[in-house]
Amino acid sequence: MPSDPDWSISDDMEANVVNGSLSTKVTCLFGTQAIVLCRLLNVLLPSLSGWKTEYTAGSSTCFSLQSRMVQNKIVEEFRKGTVNIIVATSVLEEGLDVQSCNLVVRFDPSATVCSFIQSRGRARMQNSEFLLLVKGGDNSSLARVDNYLASGQLMRQESLRHAAVPCQPLDTEIYNEEFYRVDSTGAIVTLSSSVSLIYFYCSRLPSDGYFKPFPRCNIDKESEKCTLYFPKSCPLPSVTVQGSVKTLKQLACLEACKKLHIMGALTDNLVPDMVEEEDDEEIGHLDYVNEQDIYVPSELVGQGLIEAGKTYYCYLLDLDSRLSYDIKVDHLMLAASSELNFDEENNLAFELEVDRGILTVCIKYAGSISLTSEQVLTCQQFQVKLFRVLYNNNYNKLHDTLDVFHPWKDLTVYDYLLLPTTGSQQSPII
Repeated sequence: MPSDPDWSISDDMEANVVNGSLSTKVTCLFGTQAIVLCRLLNVLLPSLSGWKTEYTAGSSTCFSLQSRMVQNKIVEEFRKGTVNIIVATSVLEEGLDVQSCNLVVRFDPSATVCSFIQSRGRARMQNSEFLLLVKGGDNSSLARVDNYLASGQLMRQESLRHAAVPCQPLDTEIYNEEFYRVDSTGAIVTLSSSVSLIYFYCSRLPSDGYFKPFPRCNIDKESEKCTLYFPKSCPLPSVTVQGSVKTLKQLACLEACKKLHIMGALTDNLVPDMVEEEDDEEIGHLDYVNEQDIYVPSELVGQGLIEAGKTYYCYLLDLDSRLSYDIKVDHLMLAASSELNFDEENNLAFELEVDRGILTVCIKYAGSISLTSEQVLTCQQFQVKLFRVLYNNNYNKLHDTLDVFHPWKDLTVYDYLLLPTTGSQQSPII
C-alpha cells in the first residue's frame, strides 16, 4: 500500500485498474459503530470506488429493518465475491469466516482489545491488510490503538513462551464428579456442563416466533426423583433419574446426554447433529420465513356485514389437562359461519405442550345455533376483550381496545366466535 502522503489516484476507474492502483478483486469489511454512519457509507463508497457495497447492522434498532435471512444472503454474496464491500457494525465481528477477505477497515477505533483482535481476525486472506482510521489530533484514540498493538505483541510473545511448556494433566476436580466420555474423540461432558449442553441442544430443535423449545424439569423431593421432559421434536421423550436432591437436575441432564449420543442426536464431539440449511433444500424441506403469507382457513374468513338470524356451526373444544399444578380447565365452544371439513364420527384430537404439563384438545361437533346481530356483536366484543387481555396481560388497556373495535371491518377479516360453555360435556351450553 502506498505510504506517500501526497499519493493519489485519478477519477478514471479503468485506468486505475490497468496501472495497478485499483484491483477488481477487493473483498473488504468496513467496520463502524454508528448505524447511521453505516448506512451513509453504504451509499457513499460505491460512488467513489465503483465496487458493489452492502451493509449489515443489528436488527434491534429502528434504523435497521434487515431480517436475519437478508443478512445471511449479504454475507453469502460477500463470500462468493459478488459483493466487494460490507459496511457493518460489531454484529459481524464474531463468526464471519471469509477466506478471500483481504482488507478490513475500522472507521471507529475498537472499544476493547477483544474487539480489536476480532476485527483484525476477519482479514483471512494471506498478506491481507488491517486499516484503522484515527482522527488527526485525537491523541487519546491514537494512544489506545498503540496500546492495542502492544497488547497483541505481548500476547504473541506469551503464547510462544508457553508453547515449549508441556501441558499439565487435567484438573483433578473433573474426576471428582460424574462425567460421560466418548472414546473415539475424547469428548467429555461433566455433571456441571451437562445442563448447558441440554439447553443448547434444545435450542437447535425446530422453532418459530411462537414456540421456543426447551427442556422441562419435574423434581419430586420426597422420592428424590427427577423427570426431564423434552419437546415433541426431540427423539428422546423424557429421562427419569434418582439421587441427591441437590444434583437431581444435573444427573438427569447427564443421563440425557448419554442417551442422546447413543441415539445419534449428539455427535461423537457431543454437539447437536442438526441438518444444515444447505442440506434442507436437498431433502425438500422449505424453511419458514417471515415473508410467507399468513394462511387463514376459508371457513373462518368473514363474508361481510352481520346478518339477522345468522347460523353458526358449533364445535366443542374438550380440554383435558395433565398439569403439575392444580388448575381447573373449562371447555370452549368454537362457532364458525361454515361447517368445518373433518369427520364428525372420528373426533379430531391433538396435544399441546403448555407450562409444566400437557393439554389435550378434542374437537367434537355440537350442532348449530342461530344468533341475532346483537348477539353476534356481544360475542365479538367478549372475544376481543379476552384476546386483548391475554395478549397485553394488562386490564387497563381494555377500554382502548373497545374504542378501536369496528365489527363491520373486523368481520371482513374473520367470522368465528370462541365462547365459554356451561353444562355437562354431553350437553354443553354457550
